[in-house]
Amino acid sequence: MESASEGQSFVDGRLQWIKDKMRRKDIPNNAGTRGKIRFGPQEETNSPVHYDTDTFTLNYFLSAKGDHMSWENIQKVVTVNALCDAEDPIKNAFKVHAKLLHLAETTTENTKSLENLADNVQDFAFDFLDQVERKEDMRINDKDMDRYGSLFSDMTDNAIAEQQKKFLSHPFVFKRVEKRWKYGLSEDFQSGKLHRCVLLLIMMLDTILTPLLLPLIAYAFLQDQQQKAEGEKSRSLCTRILETYRWYSDTPCVIFVKTQFMQLIFIVLHFWISINGSSVAPTIEEGLVLFFFVGFVVSEIHQYKTSAEKVYFRDMWNYLDMGIVFIYVVILVCRIATSIIGGDAFHNRWLEIANYSYGFNTLFLTLRFSSILELSSVVGPLQLALFQMLRDLLIILIQFAFVIVAFSMAITKCYTAEKSYTIPQDSKSNYTEYCVPGNFDCFLKSAIHLVWSVFGMAHFEEMESQTSTTTIIVVLLFLCFLVLSVIMLVNILVALLTATYDKYKNGWEIEWKFSRSVMEEQYRRMHVVVVPFNILTLPIVYLYWGLHEDTGEERKERRKKEYKDFLKSVFFPIITHRYKEKYKGSFPSTVDSKLNTLEENLNRVKRELEIPEEKEQGSQEPNRVVSVKSRLERIEEKLNILIKRLGQTKEQAKRETKSDNIGTPQMQNSREDNGQDCHL
Repeated sequence: MESASEGQSFVDGRLQWIKDKMRRKDIPNNAGTRGKIRFGPQEETNSPVHYDTDTFTLNYFLSAKGDHMSWENIQKVVTVNALCDAEDPIKNAFKVHAKLLHLAETTTENTKSLENLADNVQDFAFDFLDQVERKEDMRINDKDMDRYGSLFSDMTDNAIAEQQKKFLSHPFVFKRVEKRWKYGLSEDFQSGKLHRCVLLLIMMLDTILTPLLLPLIAYAFLQDQQQKAEGEKSRSLCTRILETYRWYSDTPCVIFVKTQFMQLIFIVLHFWISINGSSVAPTIEEGLVLFFFVGFVVSEIHQYKTSAEKVYFRDMWNYLDMGIVFIYVVILVCRIATSIIGGDAFHNRWLEIANYSYGFNTLFLTLRFSSILELSSVVGPLQLALFQMLRDLLIILIQFAFVIVAFSMAITKCYTAEKSYTIPQDSKSNYTEYCVPGNFDCFLKSAIHLVWSVFGMAHFEEMESQTSTTTIIVVLLFLCFLVLSVIMLVNILVALLTATYDKYKNGWEIEWKFSRSVMEEQYRRMHVVVVPFNILTLPIVYLYWGLHEDTGEERKERRKKEYKDFLKSVFFPIITHRYKEKYKGSFPSTVDSKLNTLEENLNRVKRELEIPEEKEQGSQEPNRVVSVKSRLERIEEKLNILIKRLGQTKEQAKRETKSDNIGTPQMQNSREDNGQDCHL
């Protein structure tokens, strides 16, 4: 009895200890005991850490200690008031959104709730800019805009780094992205078709004459550095002309067109090499390609060094650029080996590999040139949707490759087993065997035959065997492969691509605007001298910056401080006050959430009214039953009308957003009617 009571008390003590441990919240796991299961009281070297829930703040949540906060405390900390009280509400919202998504990926508790809260924070950043009134939007004039930055360029760069695609699609933000894209051009060259054609000819001529204009570009660069160092002074006519040319050459749109024009020449050189015969001795075209390639590599290195963390890889075309560089390294190695070995082109394997690589590089360069289509708001989204569909196609092709390998191995083994089974005199017949036993070519032949059969370009008669048993087995395997590949995999591929396109079509505007923002940020940092002439100027620029300070960077830091003071003291307080007045300290409800709430209320009303209806069915009061039914029908009708109106409101909001983007030039032209411009 004593041993039983002692055992019971021991169990009770352990249960009480477990309950006490479960009551403790927000205590981070010890790194030394993480992953180990312990039962019973342990000797603790350190006193237990207790957290005061009253000290939890948004900064605490964003720190490393915030990873161990409970869901209840996260809800108390991540609020609209906490976001609005920050020095930079939008930047803070980006950090909180990234933190919530990180917790949703790394934890298994309240994952859906964390994702929903992250969506609310993302909507907060978007709706926060909705509080900017139209007249204020038109009167915010970014007077000191240049390639070093502008009033809202840091906000855009942070959004790109954090992949805030929805935020970048806001008309207030994207309008300034478009303005920075063409900031060095006059309004006539931005709007008129004739002026655009003239500007295009000027840019092409400027690109061709780049070697002759290098002294002018260098002198304009030095004048700009000295002017920023000495401050504003009276400028001569020559200085104003140089400044105008510098503004023109620094424009991201101009750099983009000049880069694409030189890339077109690069493609023509590859095309000329592809259609001509092979030569062991290096040709003039290959020398020009080498010159282009060196400039291409220098440009990519400069672009990567000047980009923010992870921003370089936000552009999917940069992955293709790295592939082009890798292929040309193979070409260079093969051509060096060919020059060392010598001889002629006959049976020269190194020369053959080099020419194959030229063909692949021509293919990838042509695809790279298609990035010019991203400028169009019609073709650009379709191109982005195509890239998304290629990812799904790759998944199906990988699965298809496994199926082909599996069936090819089975069919190959059937033929090799048949040849081992048959007697030697049977093998001396005039029948042509499908493959040689033990040869790897048998497997390759089976795999290629299965691939062509999917496209209807191969028939089973080519796979017939000497014995009926092997023929029947191969027929069954071949039919199973056709059913699995043609009926299942192909149909799944079509359904998957259709679903991907429909999904991407709903958010095409967000994806396209994000891609355009990345392009603007990328070409704003690019060197003004295009490939391949940049190999002459970029080393000189880095040498100059090594000996002298970049006055543009110094001016950029001063302007950033001015911009920060303006946003902190003027812009954010006004927008924050309006946001709090409108939403009363709560996150905005989206149209979808409102529709879901209405549907839930409708179902609840139905359930509540079904109860008295069932009670009245057995009574002698039919008039009351009819009144309950009519009341239910009227409520359903009103709620359905309300749901339709909310849906129409959602569509109208989308159309207004598009009309705001289209009406940007008119808004810019009407500034004079709204008073003087407000700028720093």
